[in-house]
Amino acid sequence: MGTLGDRIGRRWLLMIGAAVFGVAGATLMPSTLSLISDMFRDPTAADPLRRLRWILARPDSATPTDDEHDQQHQHARLAEG
Repeated sequence: MGTLGDRIGRRWLLMIGAAVFGVAGATLMPSTLSLISDMFRDPTAADPLRRLRWILARPDSATPTDDEHDQQHQHARLAEG
């Protein structure tokens, strides 16, 4: 690499090396992560898409329905009067 650095310039060689390293890292990272997740797969874990469908399909339990809201106000009126 010393001779190549002398021919094209050390700074230029450093910039080319950094660019090649960035591209190589960007192409290696997804495959590395998929290999690791495949090797350490939890057999008891649920399918993530099935879980997402379940979360999206269920009604929002944090917001009371109109019937529940009416019942709460009815109990409050009975307690007052």
